[in-house]
Amino acid sequence: MNDADFIAGQQLILGFYQAVDEARFSDAAKAFSDHGEWHRKGEVLTGPAEVEAAYFGRATDLHTRHVITNFLLSDSAEGQDFSVYITLYAGKAAEGETPSVSGPSMVLTSHGSLIQQEGVWKFAHKSTQRQFLIQPQQG
Repeated sequence: MNDADFIAGQQLILGFYQAVDEARFSDAAKAFSDHGEWHRKGEVLTGPAEVEAAYFGRATDLHTRHVITNFLLSDSAEGQDFSVYITLYAGKAAEGETPSVSGPSMVLTSHGSLIQQEGVWKFAHKSTQRQFLIQPQQG
């Protein structure tokens, strides 16, 4: 894998989560290839339209930040394979307000593959699993 492909793969993954955090769900969905699959919360979403539809009706007062670490990208027969860790912070707040959280909500992993579609890297397959659910502090 050359440096340009590594950076493009990394930017795709980071850009996807930033778009989700900024409630730009159409932009997040565009990160998927036409037939790209996302295995998420027991569902399989296929293609950009289904990915975007998964966010319809999301509470507008829910704010998230996905902290992405432990990047692994490697060459595969069809493009690149990836693996990342995700620490998710989530909280509710009215528009213009800052949510108050006691810590992260959960830790997830995401694995999958990237392909080039019309010269642009896209998700071909993405699987996200919850690894830890963090209990809220009492009191």
